[in-house]
Amino acid sequence: MGNLTKSVIERMNSAKTVEDLEGWIWKASDLLAKSHFREYHSGFAEIDDEVVSSDERGQLRSALLEALNRNSDPRFVSQIIHALGSTRDESLKHLYVDYLTRYLRQLKASNGVVYAALQALSEIEEPVYEQNPDGTSSQSLVDVDKNIRQAHRYLEKNQIVVPW
Repeated sequence: MGNLTKSVIERMNSAKTVEDLEGWIWKASDLLAKSHFREYHSGFAEIDDEVVSSDERGQLRSALLEALNRNSDPRFVSQIIHALGSTRDESLKHLYVDYLTRYLRQLKASNGVVYAALQALSEIEEPVYEQNPDGTSSQSLVDVDKNIRQAHRYLEKNQIVVPW
């Protein structure tokens, strides 16, 4: 096993937080891509010089799946799911559909809270809504992009920055 692959697997086996993923999860993804295409070029010598066998691909996959169970923070999950996508393993389709369903429900539920908070702020005459050219504004629970944009703008005006 290559030193980099071994190191990445060890890091995945110990990852419990988003911070634990910093600096190595992209390496796992690139190593998995390299396992499919030996000519894959990441632009980083440590990746490009590594040879990743199908056995190592399986070990990387297993370590990612095990890490996925250790934390439900969406930032942690998204990085692991992204890296797992590099396995090109069709047997993981059900896993991807499960996560898509779960987090889409959470996104919609969270948007309901964002919308309600915007409405409540509007009721106390806080300037949260974008104005149409005719001076009116239209609001909708299903207008997720607009709700997020308006929430960001309002919070930024109040010196609160919520990064993506």
